[in-house]
Amino acid sequence: MNIRLILTLSVTILATANCDVYEQEEYEEQYVVESYLIAGEPLPQVRITTTSPFDQEYLPVEVSVSDANVTITLQDEDETPQDIYEYSETRPGIYEMPQNNTLVTDQRTYKLKITFPDSDHIITSKTTVPEIFETLSQDSDSVVYQSDVQLQASFSKSFYPNRQSYYIFATQALEPDNYETTPFWKMADSETSSLTVINSGIINEENYTVDGDKLTLRYPWLGFAYFGPNKITTYAIDDNVYDFYRSQSVQLGGSTLSPGEIPNIIYNMDGAIGIFGSMSGASIQIFIKEPLDL
Repeated sequence: MNIRLILTLSVTILATANCDVYEQEEYEEQYVVESYLIAGEPLPQVRITTTSPFDQEYLPVEVSVSDANVTITLQDEDETPQDIYEYSETRPGIYEMPQNNTLVTDQRTYKLKITFPDSDHIITSKTTVPEIFETLSQDSDSVVYQSDVQLQASFSKSFYPNRQSYYIFATQALEPDNYETTPFWKMADSETSSLTVINSGIINEENYTVDGDKLTLRYPWLGFAYFGPNKITTYAIDDNVYDFYRSQSVQLGGSTLSPGEIPNIIYNMDGAIGIFGSMSGASIQIFIKEPLDL
């Protein structure tokens, strides 16, 4: 799963990093960190940049941060370090595990720590990875767009400690060059012809049909930007992704609060803004047929 493509949270981070998200009298440069752990996949890259003033174009290469010391630590239940993974800079501002064959373990806690050789500044964050879950069934491999038969799929539950589970699903058009845009997105904006991924809002278990340990979800038609083959990935998200996603939706217009009442984005990170989050995912594929009367 390509998490940068599916969630595209990095775009939001870069946009909001230029805004006055803190109560500052004048612009103050901040570190921006981005990394997502996916259960069952190799340890992810870590991107480190800085913010730029609102009136300047944000160019990640120009604000990339080099020579940082980056580690991700797998912790025991009592937060004692079990395994420490040291990262190396592979491109400006991009840090990766050399010979990366270490897979992220679900239901475990990972801690990110970043230090710098020329300062005592420290960046830290931690995440607990949601339980791996799986697709149990889907009612069809193909469906006619806006027909009476709406696509449904069932999943096993993903456990998360001390709260109900929250999900985000993303639909990716697999062959956008070979199929037409669906009517909703064609009318919404002429620029959506290049939109190949549609993300949902946060979905809690109240939005599913629950039968024991099985969750069944109906996918809305506006979640499909293109006819043809589509891939739907459902993600169970950790607290950091949940807090960031819900608070940034308020910043970007998802609230009726007046500007003076809009709260800051929740980063769950010390020493920087951005996100160190985790999730687990399960995918299905579906072919969306074009109705004959379109």
